[in-house]
Amino acid sequence: MSKITINGYKYYYEEHGEGPEAILFIHGLMLNCHMYDRQVEALKDRYRCILFDLRGQGASEVSEKGYGIYDLVDDTAGLIEQLECAPCHVAGLSMGGFIAMRLAKRYPELVRSLILICTSAAAESKSGARNYKLLGFIHNRISQSFAVGKITPILFGEQWLNDPSRKEVKAYWHEQMLNNDKYAFGQTLNSILTRDDFASHLPEMDLPVLIISGQADAAIDPAQSERMHAEFPNSKLVRVPGTGHTPPVEAPDVVSEAMREFLVSLPVPDAKALA
Repeated sequence: MSKITINGYKYYYEEHGEGPEAILFIHGLMLNCHMYDRQVEALKDRYRCILFDLRGQGASEVSEKGYGIYDLVDDTAGLIEQLECAPCHVAGLSMGGFIAMRLAKRYPELVRSLILICTSAAAESKSGARNYKLLGFIHNRISQSFAVGKITPILFGEQWLNDPSRKEVKAYWHEQMLNNDKYAFGQTLNSILTRDDFASHLPEMDLPVLIISGQADAAIDPAQSERMHAEFPNSKLVRVPGTGHTPPVEAPDVVSEAMREFLVSLPVPDAKALA
């Protein structure tokens, strides 16, 4: 287990593989870095793959005070700088995508490309915020188990949840969600629900972007991926049929192949830029 201190908090991280280019993976709410295990396994032969748990999630330290989305952006920048992996490819799912986009805007020198999975550049809608606040209240004040039961079909697609061959991996993620620290969950949920609308910045961001959209996503409308694809100057959109909000877990081989095809299509970076 490796820990690194960033902005006063201890973060859990892992490194796998090696190569002249690095990929940083950012997970979604209620999950942890291991949601990308299959992608790392597929890509570590060519890339330095870096996984980490966000503040208050997984094995990272719980913050004693509240924080916003840009605090998590600054933490992520600190991780990249300390591990000396810039400029790197940054992959983010949902909340991880919120962070990745803002990271590329605030710290463009740290990011070579973006891989955005089931995420959105828009601010949270009022109706969505109300629903998630209610689930957060249930999770923290009434029944964590009941809330996880309601959140599970939002995070994972029906096709995957009904697949008996996924029994073990479903049990793993159910346990991980039940193990979330209640205080940290509330703070992290608030950072998501109060995020700014980022859509107006997309036309300014001329870097390579891969967008992966689960077509059965119940958390973020797949139309959001279409909108981002239309706004980014240099993007590719991959639609994954029958998949919910967590394609790296639900359709790992499809996601791994899409990432590999995207990454190898990019120009070989100048060796001096990676030195």
